[in-house]
Parts: sequence; structure tokens; C-alpha cells
Amino acid sequence: MEITKKARKVDLWDFIRSNNHLVTLVTLMIIATIVTKGIFIKPSNLSSIILRASILGTIAIGQTLVILTAGIDLCVAANVGFTVAMMSLSLRMGIGPLLTMAIGITAPTVVGFLNGQLVARTMVPPFIVTLATSMIIWSTNLAAVGAHATVFYEIQEYINNIMSFIPIVGAQAFPAIVWIFFSIFWILILRYSTFGHNVYATGGKEKAAFFSGVKVKRVKILVYTFSGLFAGIGSLLYCYKLGGTNPVAGKEFLLESIAATVIGGTSLYGGEGKMFGTFIGSLVMIILVNFMNIANVNPFIQQSIIGGIFIGFVYALDRVRTLRLMKLYQKE
Repeated sequence: MEITKKARKVDLWDFIRSNNHLVTLVTLMIIATIVTKGIFIKPSNLSSIILRASILGTIAIGQTLVILTAGIDLCVAANVGFTVAMMSLSLRMGIGPLLTMAIGITAPTVVGFLNGQLVARTMVPPFIVTLATSMIIWSTNLAAVGAHATVFYEIQEYINNIMSFIPIVGAQAFPAIVWIFFSIFWILILRYSTFGHNVYATGGKEKAAFFSGVKVKRVKILVYTFSGLFAGIGSLLYCYKLGGTNPVAGKEFLLESIAATVIGGTSLYGGEGKMFGTFIGSLVMIILVNFMNIANVNPFIQQSIIGGIFIGFVYALDRVRTLRLMKLYQKE
């Protein structure tokens, strides 16, 4: 009987360690509901959370792919602004909404491709490459269109007209549909495809992956290209949500995309993590911000709180990983 109870405790602990992001999500939702006296779980508030999480979650998909290869993309926020700038220029030139969206998404994808080339073919660390690229893109955004507000009602109306043909879903669900679709797509790709296995192999032990036949350079180029692509798609969703924004908006997406990835269980050392974890991590990040707003936490210290939680999660995940390795070593 004692052995059975002990085994159950061990199983429970293993479940918590393996699903810490889910435990965090549920715990945070319970606390938010109690502290806000039910305001948190109102349908209007939950709808706002899902809409905001859709944008962050889409951007974090690309960030997760990069971090899985032991890299990092500090250019995602700049790419969000780059998409806005390119769409603004297109609309000013009288280009239609569909082609405008295509141009807006293509621009950051090209930037991601260039980042991937530099990371894969030079000895410059990803941190430096993407930081430098980010600085170049931010200045390009300001030089091209300035920091003035830009309205995208044409794009908003175009998407609404398309989504109106789906009677049950409705136009407002467009960002959530995009986020869920791409999340499921990448969950399956990372788990079942050769490319997914190569991503994990590259992040786990790059030299071993190279000598086993993995085309490491190609994998790196692709993940940074995808990161640029999803920054562009996330920016499009951002413009759709607001109806208008500017090329210097969205700077918070850099910290939030990295934090959502790490909170979801992806290791900054690469080779470990799941896209489903990033999906949950994105919800955790947005719920945390929403909770602080409802609780009237000073906006100037919210980023400090998020930064502290980010450090705590990195430390906790590192400890969990160490304990797991020790447990495996003891079994051997």
C-alpha cells in the first residue's frame, strides 16, 4: 500500500514537471477569477484575451522554431513594424487590399531569410545578427513612412467580407482561426515530419546532427525565414484587430514572444520543447497582462513583473531539467 501511494506521488510530480505550462495556466486563471471577483471570466473579457493571444501566439510560432535550434530572433518586433510600413506604402500607392497583405507578409519573410543566411553561413551569433537587423529595420520603418498612425480599414473590411461567408464563425474569430490552424499544423510537423526531427536534432547537438546527415544550414535558414513569415502574419492580425496602427507599435512582442516560448517549456539551449507549450504559454502571457490591467497594476511596472516572472521560469525549467537528468542517471 505504501509503495502504491509513493508511486502515485511520483507520478503526480512527474505530471506537474512535464505539464508545468498547463498547471501555470489553470492556476493563473483560478487566481485571476477570484481576485477580480468574476470579471476575468466574463465572455467579453475572455474574447479579448483570445484575440490578443492569437496575435502573440502567431508571432511566437516563429520564435519557437528558432529557439528550438538553439538560436533566437530579436527581429520579430521590428518585422511586425516592417509589415505595417510596407502595407502603409502599398495602400498609399493605391494597391488593393489582397496584394497589400501579400506585400506586407513577404517583406518580413525576406528579412527572416537574410537572417537565416547570416546565421547559417557566418560565425556571427544569432543574438548579434538579429539585433543588428532589428536596428536596421526599425530605422528603415521610420525613414520610409515615419511614426504617424496608419489606418487599415480597407484590410479590415476586406477580411470581414471574406469571413462573413462563414455563418457560424463570424469575422471577429479570424485571428483565432489563423492561430489555431498554424499551431496545429506545426504541432504535427514537429512531431511527425523529417523537418521537425531535424529541427530538434540541430538544437540538441548540432555537430552530431551534421555528421548524421542533417542539412543544418538549410534548417537554420528555414526556421529564421518562418520566423519572419509569422511575424508578418501576426502583424497583419494586429492591424486587423486595431483597424489602424503605426510602424513603431508592437515593440512588446519581442519580450512576450520569447517569454511565451519559454513559459511553454521550450529550452533556450535548443532541442527541447513543443509547439503546444507555446500555445499555452501565449495564453498565460496575455492572461497575466489582462489580470494586471483589471487589478489596476501600474502600467509602468507591468513589464518589470513580466521580466521577473520570465527569469523565474527560466530558472525553474533549468532546475526541472537538472532533476530529470539526475533521475535518469540514478536509474542507470
